[in-house]
Amino acid sequence: MNSFDEIPMKMAENAAFFWLLHDQAINSPDCELARLIELEGRIDAQLEGLLLHGEAGWKACEAALQFEDSGEVFTAVVLAFSSDKDEWIKKAIETGCLNQQTYQALLSALSWLPLGRVKSGISKLMQANNPAYLCLGVCACALHGVHCGEVVDTALNNQQLKNTPEYFSCLIRAAGMMQRKDLLPKIQCHVKDDNAQIACSSIFASLLLGDKTQASLLKPIIFDNVALADNAINFAFRALPKTEAKAWAQELGETPGNLRKLISAIGVLGDSTALPWLIKQMSNESHARLAGHSFFMITGLDLEKNKMTKESVILDAVELDDKDRKLPWPDDIKIRQWYERSCQNFVAEKRYLAGEIINEESLNKILKQGKQTQREAARLELQLNYGVTFTDEAPRRLRI
Repeated sequence: MNSFDEIPMKMAENAAFFWLLHDQAINSPDCELARLIELEGRIDAQLEGLLLHGEAGWKACEAALQFEDSGEVFTAVVLAFSSDKDEWIKKAIETGCLNQQTYQALLSALSWLPLGRVKSGISKLMQANNPAYLCLGVCACALHGVHCGEVVDTALNNQQLKNTPEYFSCLIRAAGMMQRKDLLPKIQCHVKDDNAQIACSSIFASLLLGDKTQASLLKPIIFDNVALADNAINFAFRALPKTEAKAWAQELGETPGNLRKLISAIGVLGDSTALPWLIKQMSNESHARLAGHSFFMITGLDLEKNKMTKESVILDAVELDDKDRKLPWPDDIKIRQWYERSCQNFVAEKRYLAGEIINEESLNKILKQGKQTQREAARLELQLNYGVTFTDEAPRRLRI
């Protein structure tokens, strides 16, 4: 191998690595929009270099596909579609459909490129009999803001697709994201499906399509389904009337084993009257980080920037939830002192996100200036409560 061959290999490696950093950043509580944009620039630079190397660029990507990793799949898919080579596209898509992680990378690649570049490929995917391909095409359309015409309508009646809950539920969420209100009756046929994943997605889509009466169906999922509870909380406590949401929160508090869910629910609800209670939970080692995060979501107080953290307590792996490991450990004493100085700034009975009373203006501000978890919350609030279908957000940063 000569030095020229090594250049595209290094570019493929860099593109995959930077995409992984971008993917992690999207799910990172402390990431800001500027960081995402910076990473996107780095990824694009590597991809452009690979394109300039033509066949050698593809061979570097193809060689990396043997590892069946997400970053490598993303890079290969972007290069294949950018080059418009059917053989390359086929190889990249086949590898991307191997598991859930690579499938998400595949979808990310289709939302990364401009619609004009992937439109033809997406159309072919939606004509396929393979449920994974059909779902991929529909979801890519949703991310690009395309309604798909009758394709989604037909897909909702596709028995083969119904037999693959992971794809069928994703298809339903895509219909909600597209704002396909004409499909609401078909979607609502599945809100009580025996498969919890399909039922949950159907309820989420119904809420996005404006039918908030379906929010009550999320209650058993929140109370009884560990795997789906977090997403259900994220939707329900934004869509429910505030009095009903508070009643659910009180019931969670009275039900053994649901303390973690209650802490999350309060952060979603944005109830400033619960801030003193959250501070108390920060002395509970098992839930301190989550309580600090809910406090941050409501108040906008950056614990690390304001030096209101302390050294992490080392717990047994079973005691500390995996989702908490990236969150800062709050210093409850300093935070209590801050709250005593600042409590007069919070109006009772108002919902807060990132220290702002929730309204359309503040949510759009948070989308531009907030940390990533706050931005995701703002986007969902705009969709559920203000009828906003798409913001100025780039498709590459969206998730289905």
